Amino acid sequence: MVRIVDILVVFTACAVSFVAHSTLDAGVVDTAGAGVLLPFGDIAASASVVACLLVAVIAVLGCEWARSGWRSLAPVFFCALSAVVPEGLFFVPAATYELCRFIRDPLPWRAAPLAVPIPFACAAAVHHVPAGAIVLSAALCALAALVSMRTSALLAQRDLRHRAWDEYRERELVEVEGRLVRGRVDFDSRVTGAADRPDGTSAADAEPAHAVMLPHLAALSTDGRCRAAFSQLTDREYEVVALIAEGLDNHEIAAAAFISEGTVRNRISSSLQKTGYKNRTQLAVAWWQAREG
Repeated sequence: MVRIVDILVVFTACAVSFVAHSTLDAGVVDTAGAGVLLPFGDIAASASVVACLLVAVIAVLGCEWARSGWRSLAPVFFCALSAVVPEGLFFVPAATYELCRFIRDPLPWRAAPLAVPIPFACAAAVHHVPAGAIVLSAALCALAALVSMRTSALLAQRDLRHRAWDEYRERELVEVEGRLVRGRVDFDSRVTGAADRPDGTSAADAEPAHAVMLPHLAALSTDGRCRAAFSQLTDREYEVVALIAEGLDNHEIAAAAFISEGTVRNRISSSLQKTGYKNRTQLAVAWWQAREG
């Protein structure tokens, strides 16, 4: 939902900038009062503008719906189209918003944002688009890039918070399991009740509730055991260790947590120092051993 709002805002800004530049560049409204003159001096350019808008929408939707790194090709294609059709310059910020999502991806997808300067270079050198249009579109591209990176960071932090909450719930289950094993919580009276059952048996004859609950709690407490095994680590360090155990390299961890690779290396070094392990492989093995119990 956050990205949908961002995309709507970016497209609205693109449309407003186009109308604003049309008014400023033409300087007048046509004498019949029918509308604003287009910035490139040709009424027929309106068809190109509509076509570029539709292609931009398709490129953004294709990037949002695709599941692999190939989804970056849609906004890259739009940038290439804008290099040929100058009217597409006003909608390049929408492609910029999508392309900035690939900055932390592995190569070659990481190089996708390099397609953004191409339509600006062609607009200035080949099509001789007015400088005002180039500056206005470039400013919107910078704004779209900032919004995209901010949203990516917020979504990454949200995912990490959800993961931390899940781990907190798992730790609670571990504590409940411990109290059940030590007999500190009487689940029999809570679950079966003190009264006789409808089938004629009494609560005392029923299977103890904790005997029924323990297998489920044991299955649900795997992440809790992992957290307990690395209790000396901070939440952020433990998140990096968990991602290492999933087989991610430093670049992939940085992309998943939306942090720099330098921060990833620092957290790995700190984790190794606190746990006494020699390398990331030993960290991953210890994590899985704790998880499997």
